[in-house]
Amino acid sequence: MRPRNLIALGVIVLVIAASALALTLLGEGEDNIGEIVLASDVADGTNAPVDDLDSFPGGTTEVYAALLVRELDAGATFEFRWQGAADEEPLETQYSLPADIEEETWVYGVLRHDDGLPPGEYMVEVRHQGELVDSRAFRVADE
Repeated sequence: MRPRNLIALGVIVLVIAASALALTLLGEGEDNIGEIVLASDVADGTNAPVDDLDSFPGGTTEVYAALLVRELDAGATFEFRWQGAADEEPLETQYSLPADIEEETWVYGVLRHDDGLPPGEYMVEVRHQGELVDSRAFRVADE
């Protein structure tokens, strides 16, 4: 083999080894956690979102932020941080997995306001084990 080919082969082997090491060290990664789907409700039994919305009508009392997850260990935590339209203190809710998850499963957090969410722009951030995994803006319309 020519020296140039040996160098190219060495670089390829090094890249493959580094990728394998990174995957081993990362363990549970972002590939195990999907993007936020905002919904007006979730299905009983599956927790799957019933719709995918960026805007909610006036008078909305609940907004769900759902994520499709797989291959996570029991006790893994998800924190949902909701920032409201009126520059109020963010509301934080937390969900911990009760058991190991192998198959795809939906997890969610919900923002509730019995009298209807005030109109305006909102943001939800989701953290897994303290690390930001996704955020999404949405709007609640005037009544």
